[in-house]
Amino acid sequence: MEDQTEENQQYENLPIHRTELNDHTENNLTEQNQSLNVTEETISFTKPKPTILHRKFKPTSVIQFPKRPSKLLIAILVIIVLLLAICAGATCWFCGRKMPTSSLTQSNSKSNSSKTNAVSSTPTPLCSVDYSQVPKMSDFAVKADQLCDEIYPKISQKLGNVNPLEKIQLVFVKSQLNPGQTSGNIISLDSNWYAQHPDDLGSIAHEITHVVQSYPTNVSWITEGMADYIRYWAGYQTSWSYPHCGAGSLSYTSGYWCAATFLRFIEKTYDPNIVPELNSALDNNNYNDSLFVSYTGKDLSQLWAECIMQDCAGGSP
Repeated sequence: MEDQTEENQQYENLPIHRTELNDHTENNLTEQNQSLNVTEETISFTKPKPTILHRKFKPTSVIQFPKRPSKLLIAILVIIVLLLAICAGATCWFCGRKMPTSSLTQSNSKSNSSKTNAVSSTPTPLCSVDYSQVPKMSDFAVKADQLCDEIYPKISQKLGNVNPLEKIQLVFVKSQLNPGQTSGNIISLDSNWYAQHPDDLGSIAHEITHVVQSYPTNVSWITEGMADYIRYWAGYQTSWSYPHCGAGSLSYTSGYWCAATFLRFIEKTYDPNIVPELNSALDNNNYNDSLFVSYTGKDLSQLWAECIMQDCAGGSP
C-alpha cells in the first residue's frame, strides 16, 4: 500500500512539473523578445527585394606601364623612326635589302612608241626623239636619244653655262641639206646621212652644243668652232672631221674643225679657260675681238700666226 501511495503521488506531481516548465519557457521567451524589442507592430510581412550582387573581376595579372616614358625609351623610338625613313628612301644596310631601281619612260612626240631609261645622274630625261617620218631609223634614233641625255649636261657644264637646261627634241626627217640643223631646242637630223654614217654621233654632239649656246648675237666662226671643239673634247672624231686646218677649212674664220683647232691651241698655250670665257661673253652679248688680248696678251692675228706654225699647220696665213 505504501508503494502504491508513493506512485500515485508521483503522478499527481506531473502536471505541476508541466506547468512549471511552461511557465519557465514563457518567461524565457518574454525576456528574449524584450531584449530584441520585437513586437507585433514591428513585424513586417512584405516580401523583401532580391539583392543583386556585383562580382568584381580581378585579373590574374595586370601590365602596368610607367606614367611617363623614360628617356631611353624615347631615344630608342626616335632611332627606329630614323632608320625606317632611311630605308624608305635609299639602300639601307639596316633593312637588309636594296631599293629597286626605278625606270623612266618617255613617249615620242608624234608616235606612241616609248623607251625606258635607267635612272642616272640626271633626274629626268632631257631629250626626246621623233622618228615617225622614218620608222626604219628607230634603232639609231634610240641610240641618239641616249647620247643626248648623257652628253647634254656635260656640255653645259664644260661651257660654264648658268642657264637652266631646256628640253631637247631630236627629229629625224627624210631629207635636208645638212646632216644636222638646230633651231631653238629642236634638232633636225637627216635620216639619209645617218643611215650611211651610223658612227657619226659627233655631229649630234655638235648640234646639242648649239642648243646650249643660243647666243643673242652670233659670231659664226666662234659658234661653229666651239661646237666642233666640244665634239672633239667628247671624243667623237671621224676620218672627215678631226682637229686640223686644210682643204675645206683653211682659216679659223672658216669655223668648224679649223676654228676648233685654233681654240685648242689657245687653250693649251695661253688660257685653259678660253672656251667658257668666250661662251660667257657671247651669252652676255659683250663679245669683241679685243677680249683675246685680255685673255692671252696677244691679238687674234698674232695668235693665228703662231698656230699656223704649230697645231694649225696647213691653214692659210
